[in-house]
Amino acid sequence: VSKCCEEVRDYVEERSGEDPLVKGIPEDKNPFKELKGGCSGAKMPALHIEDLPEKEKLKMEVEQLRKEVKLQRQQVSKCSEEIKNYIEERSGEDPLVKGIPEDKNPFKEKGSCIIS
Repeated sequence: VSKCCEEVRDYVEERSGEDPLVKGIPEDKNPFKELKGGCSGAKMPALHIEDLPEKEKLKMEVEQLRKEVKLQRQQVSKCSEEIKNYIEERSGEDPLVKGIPEDKNPFKEKGSCIIS
């Protein structure tokens, strides 16, 4: 696996502990907690950035910029070349590219029908 692919994999694995889809949303921060008991006429809360006070918007922006500054960046031309090479190296193993051998094809027609 190329260095670029390894870095992407490592980045995702490192942050999986922070991912609410992996670890869940804390009860006190869950905007949908009121919906747990089923649909009792409660409306889903809608969060609109434009409704937040300016101070909150700026805090969110600073937080996002802090996350982005920590990212190690690489040139797209270099990464795309590595990803292309990775895919091309493995294309011979891909049944969508090389096809399925007739004897192993589960969708091969068992017989034929002749209409005369």
